[in-house]
Amino acid sequence: MEMYKIPALGVLGLVCLVLFPFLHLISLIYLLVLICYAFLIFLSDGDVMLMYYERFGSKGDHLKDKVVWITGGSGGLGEGLAVVLAKKGAKLILTARRESELERVKTRCLKESHLRSEDIFTMPMDGTDFDSHQGCVDKALAHFKKIDILVNNSGRSQRSEAIEAELSTDQFILHLNLLGSISITKCILPHMIENKQGHIVNISSVAGKLCAPCSTSYSASKFGMNGYFDTLRTEVYYHNIAITNVCPGPVATRIIENAVQKDFHQDPCKNYDGLGERTWKVLQTPERCVDLTFVAIANQLSEVWIAKSPMLIQFYISQYAPTTFRMLSARLGYLRVEAYRKAQDAMKQ
Repeated sequence: MEMYKIPALGVLGLVCLVLFPFLHLISLIYLLVLICYAFLIFLSDGDVMLMYYERFGSKGDHLKDKVVWITGGSGGLGEGLAVVLAKKGAKLILTARRESELERVKTRCLKESHLRSEDIFTMPMDGTDFDSHQGCVDKALAHFKKIDILVNNSGRSQRSEAIEAELSTDQFILHLNLLGSISITKCILPHMIENKQGHIVNISSVAGKLCAPCSTSYSASKFGMNGYFDTLRTEVYYHNIAITNVCPGPVATRIIENAVQKDFHQDPCKNYDGLGERTWKVLQTPERCVDLTFVAIANQLSEVWIAKSPMLIQFYISQYAPTTFRMLSARLGYLRVEAYRKAQDAMKQ
């Protein structure tokens, strides 16, 4: 061995002696962080960032006097959001097909807040009647002169196997859940760009991040919503317009009873019958889902996941280990298909 290599090897050996324990320490710290992170996920009912902002983020006081448009505001999560926003002093535009239910929600908001009647504007609107959307926007602007936040909440779920569903069912779900949200957004967007500010909130779903067997069209509409608005975010970023995609897991609303099946003539699904639809172990309460959605709105978070474990764990696996998740979901998803078939057989008896 050449003599000049001996000092170099000595220096390398010294560096190794110093670095190896340090690297071991870093590895140990990293492992502990991962364990703590996994523990937090297991205990949480939302993604880690959402939980952080719930505790340390804005409480939404800045939303006072903001004008918030909520589609699908006649019940469910739309109604819950309307009440929470009204308590914060936000002015509301509520739209849905059922005018009588909109008036009921308006009365509730007035009762539970300090808003006046003129601070809540209601009007009937069909999410699939695209030609009427610009007229609805014009009426809203005539009343309030501005729209600060749009919440795309209207939509329906779907329960049927893809091979059974009529094409008209697929078209209806995609038109209402996806194209309806795109249509109303495109009508409001020029106003937000002109004002150089705005916030578009989309109530998506776990079905827009994970495959949802027996809900193919619904899942497609929510994947499409996430993709469209993620892309739109890049186009409107320099106009000071924020976009938030909210992805709730199963919530204890009437979404199952209102779900479209293979056609429009079947009886509604039984709600929470424990036969392969959704069980109380994974169901989130509407109140909790509304509270976490409000956190996402108040802090303008880009995307949030709202779900209990094990659903929340599936979110993380699909995000960070997509290939593994696809292999598992294909096998585990079939169990849900089998359970769905049993539920349908039970309903026929």
